[in-house]
Amino acid sequence: SFEQDFPKYARIAGAGVSQGERIEIMGFGTAENGKVGAKRQGTNRVAEVMWSSIALRRNKDNPGDALPLPGDSGGPLFNMQGEVAGIANMVLQNTEGYASYIHLADSEIAAFLNSAYKQLGVKPGR
Repeated sequence: SFEQDFPKYARIAGAGVSQGERIEIMGFGTAENGKVGAKRQGTNRVAEVMWSSIALRRNKDNPGDALPLPGDSGGPLFNMQGEVAGIANMVLQNTEGYASYIHLADSEIAAFLNSAYKQLGVKPGR
């Protein structure tokens, strides 16, 4: 299972995600029942990749699709290899459900991360 295979420290994905790709999200924000800080995770499929953003939507035919909730900003989006491919940055709570993640494989985001690694003397985990 994903939980058993999840490494203690996740690597940043070397490649981007694609529309329709199955992903896993995790968060500690406010759950649907109002509980704050409880770990939640679930799966969804990438709805769209636009420049530096990964969009998720709740599929009307599958209301169980996971979306981040308020307080989950900064939380990871994993590819199914357990690598971090995105970081939650926007959640819209409406009837359809929509969320946006920063796409870490975007060329400008990847350049920024590589620059930060270099300045910090950290070897990238790719």
